[in-house]
Amino acid sequence: MKITYVSDSFIEDMPNGGAEQVDETIIQYLRNNRGIEVIKCRSNEVLDWDTKQFYIISNFWNLGSASRFKMKYCKYILIEHDYKWCTTRNPSNWKDNLVPDSSKVFLDIYQYAKAVLLQTDFHLEVFSRNKIPGNLLSLDGSIWNDADLDEISQIRDVWYLKNPIATIYQSDNPIKNTAGAIKCCEELKFVYELIPNQSSRGEFLYKLAGNSMLVFLPRSPETMSRLAVEAKMLGCMVLTSPTYGASTAAWWDKSGHALINYMRKQSQVNLELIERLIQ
Repeated sequence: MKITYVSDSFIEDMPNGGAEQVDETIIQYLRNNRGIEVIKCRSNEVLDWDTKQFYIISNFWNLGSASRFKMKYCKYILIEHDYKWCTTRNPSNWKDNLVPDSSKVFLDIYQYAKAVLLQTDFHLEVFSRNKIPGNLLSLDGSIWNDADLDEISQIRDVWYLKNPIATIYQSDNPIKNTAGAIKCCEELKFVYELIPNQSSRGEFLYKLAGNSMLVFLPRSPETMSRLAVEAKMLGCMVLTSPTYGASTAAWWDKSGHALINYMRKQSQVNLELIERLIQ
C-alpha cells in the first residue's frame, strides 16, 4: 500500500514543531510498523491529485486554490493541528471562540474528508460549536512516539529534585504570551527563567525539567499544547489557564510517569485508528 502525506512543513523543516513531531510519528509508524510506503509532499509542491490513491493531509495552508478544489475529490483524512477553517487561525479573536460565517473558509475540505482528527476534546468542542462539517474525531491527547516518551521519562528521573524556579517559554509568537507569563511571575514574586528553544529537543526538555514550575498563559485556544503536557510529564507544576486543550482534558490531573504511561497508551490507540481509516 502507498499513501501520500501532505503538509506545509515536515520535521526536516521544523525539528521543534509540535505538528511536525506528530506527523513524523505517524509516518514512521506506518512505514516501520505496518510496511506502508509513505511519500512526503509539501503542500506548495502538490501538482496534481491521484483519485485512486489515499492521502493524509496535515497543515494545508500553503495549498494553492486550484489544488484545494481538486483535493476534495480524493480519498483523504485530515490531521488537524489548529483551526484552518478560521481566516485568522485563532477563534479567540471572537467572543466565546464563536467565529462568524464570513470568517470561515475551506469548509468543503473538512466536509469531504473521510475523517477529521482533532487533538483533544476541547479542540473538537470548538469545531462543533462553530458547526464545522465533517466526521470529527478527538484523539484525546495527540500522539508521541515511544523513544520520545522514554527520553522524557529518563530526564524526569534525573531531575526528581528541582530548582525552585518558574520556567517561562521565551517566544516571539504573541500567542505564547511570554510577556503575560513574566508579568504573572513578577506580580506573584516568583523567581523565573526564560527558556527559548534549544539546539536539540533533548536539551530543551532537560532545561524544562530542571525547574519546579512552568508558567504558561497562552492567548489562543491552543488545540492541546505539548509544552504544557511535557512539563507535567517531567514532574513540573504548571500554572496556566483553563482555556485550551490540555488544561481542560480529563487526564490533566495526571503527571510524571502516570501521564507518560497514559499518553503512551493513547498514542498507540490513535495510531491504530489512523491505520484503520486509511484502509
